[in-house]
Amino acid sequence: MKKLILIHGLIILFLNAFPVFFLDKVEFDNSIRSYAPKESTHFKDYKKYRELFGSDQVLVGMFRFETKLKHEDLKKRLSRFAQFSVEARKLKGVSRVFSLFDQDYIEQRDETIFIAPIVPIEKINSYSVEQILERMSSSDTARDLLVSTDLSEISIAIEPETHLNTYEKRELYLDFQELVKKYDFGSDLHALVGPMAVDVHSFETSFFDLLKFVPFTLGAGYLLMWFSFSSLGVLVVAMSLIAGVSSFSMGLFALFGLPFTIISSIVPTLLMSLSIAFFIHYFNMDRYLSRDKLYQDKKLRQKAVVSYLRIPCFFTAITTVAGLLTLALNEIPPIRIFGIITALCTFIILGLTLYTLPVLMQLFGPNQWKEESKIFKTFGELIDSIAKHAIDHPKKTVAIWALLLVIGIPFIFNIKVESNLLRFFKEDHIINKQTELYQNKFSGTAVVEMIFHSEEGELLTGETLSELYRFENDIVQMYEEVDKSLSPAHFIRDMHKAFTGKKELPLNSSLIDQYLFIYDGNDLTRFLDEDHAQYRIIFNVNKHNVSELEQLIEAMKKRALKISPKLRYDFSGQGYVFVKQNDLLVIGQTKSLWVSALVIFLLLLIQWRNLKDTVVSFVPNVLPLCFIFITMGVFGIWLDMGTAMIASVAIGIAVDDTIHIFSTFKNYLKKYDSAKAMKLTIQKTGRAVGATTIILCAQFLILSFSSFVPTKNFGLLTSLGLLVALFADVHLLPAMVVLTYKDSK
Repeated sequence: MKKLILIHGLIILFLNAFPVFFLDKVEFDNSIRSYAPKESTHFKDYKKYRELFGSDQVLVGMFRFETKLKHEDLKKRLSRFAQFSVEARKLKGVSRVFSLFDQDYIEQRDETIFIAPIVPIEKINSYSVEQILERMSSSDTARDLLVSTDLSEISIAIEPETHLNTYEKRELYLDFQELVKKYDFGSDLHALVGPMAVDVHSFETSFFDLLKFVPFTLGAGYLLMWFSFSSLGVLVVAMSLIAGVSSFSMGLFALFGLPFTIISSIVPTLLMSLSIAFFIHYFNMDRYLSRDKLYQDKKLRQKAVVSYLRIPCFFTAITTVAGLLTLALNEIPPIRIFGIITALCTFIILGLTLYTLPVLMQLFGPNQWKEESKIFKTFGELIDSIAKHAIDHPKKTVAIWALLLVIGIPFIFNIKVESNLLRFFKEDHIINKQTELYQNKFSGTAVVEMIFHSEEGELLTGETLSELYRFENDIVQMYEEVDKSLSPAHFIRDMHKAFTGKKELPLNSSLIDQYLFIYDGNDLTRFLDEDHAQYRIIFNVNKHNVSELEQLIEAMKKRALKISPKLRYDFSGQGYVFVKQNDLLVIGQTKSLWVSALVIFLLLLIQWRNLKDTVVSFVPNVLPLCFIFITMGVFGIWLDMGTAMIASVAIGIAVDDTIHIFSTFKNYLKKYDSAKAMKLTIQKTGRAVGATTIILCAQFLILSFSSFVPTKNFGLLTSLGLLVALFADVHLLPAMVVLTYKDSK
């Protein structure tokens, strides 16, 4: 016995200490690269164009610019902003800075084209204020990007190095804010927005939710377990095992170099809930057998508990794992990782329940269990009453459930597959307020880009350049969601204007080549590669819903059909990648649902070896999914990254209680008629099922207090699914078995 205690004690120690050796290797990365399948064409293109043209994950600061200041004060203010821009370039992780003090301004001097920043730092004092303001307002490339049309606001943007993960971006984000404080621009900074800001806020909200809700979730679980079983030994055992499983899961992320994302933050909470579900069934059976004189010896009782629970727990684990592993069919990496890690840890929970828990219960478990608390006793009596109603009125019960389903199913068709990172936050969240403020003054922060290329080397002829510029302008003028565009044509046009005074594009291909040859600025490299084989157009979009972006992209594709067939193009940019991710989300969700339902059905068939038993026990597990989707349709909750996992998680957990109830019913059916067998079943297992559901719902409901919408929806909908599963198990299932097995014994 001492040897067994030592072995299992070391197992618990290993599980809890496992992540300590790897925590410094955990990569917190919520950026787009963590969500895109690495082998997908759209991500390969995205990565290729980021390496070629730089990151599109910019951080943009919008600052007040007071043009009504006295000339000397205005120049001093400009000098401070200029110095701020210079220091921003030196921040760790910055690739380049975009500001009035960096953006190219093309003009003619002494019959040559001269390129300098819009506001050259060294000439602020030598230029008049009128000259500076004229340069700011006349620059087409800067307007609505670096300076507002009314000159009341300017922006300074930093582009991070492409290799930075979210944690490193957050460090850069904080460094930028410190620089703002250093220059006393705090009151002038009206907004801090852009894809990088959204990434950082997502990380902070989800990560701090993890730090905040894990203790609360654990506390709620332990408190309710104490009310249910009132045993300090049981609580200590449960705490050590639950903490071990959650800690081990965190270590797996570090061990295998898996990025920790907003989806990953739900893993510990889910594993705590699964652990508690398994342990409660064990503790309940231990308490039930302790009332029998044959099992007063704790060692003998633990063997009996394991003997009774081995098969139900095994199939409970298998069906849960099946539901979770279907998420591995999803091509979106964080969802796939979520499914695999939680499935692996479910097997660990099974092993702890059947092998470690019996040893610890011999040592720490009570000889005589106390009566359950009044709360759980009352809830148990309620469950008995609900089951009795179903047993006494089986036809009416089945009819009520069928009617609810018929009424609710049409709402399922209202569900939208949608994603909008800004909608992951509450409407009054600072990132939403500031993004709206910025877009009112400048252009949209969403980016869709097109990269054109031609195998025949005719990309920058006068004719082709005019065609591409016309296409670009048509998109801006035809679609109100597109605020602005930038491309090589803008720079070539500005050079032609500086050289000839004409505002249109040059049609002479040789002249275009000359312009490109003499161009010695920096900005054109963001839009044209060295070989002039890749021509990039950036569209700034003020809409962030993926469905709206998808409609825009489809419209752009149709418009592109009018362009010469010699030209080929790729879409890229964060907006396009999110559209492709949405497509994968739909495909993955469909696969997961059908496969999880099929696999669980087959596992139930293997367990019961009877088609009738399988169908009867399977139906109550489909209903929670239906009611989750009905609720989403009624309240307009999107199917997105946060809610895509709920169905597989819910069906995986819901089937657990069904197996415990139905396996007990099958044993009683050997001796009694179906009605009495079910009554005895509910008396024996109903309270454990009810206690499990109360604790799990309480834990998941804690997540509903999150300010991060995906976490909030996950908590609410999972709680709803578990609650429906409970009522299906203690109301619909008893009615179905009474009707189905009325002549059996």
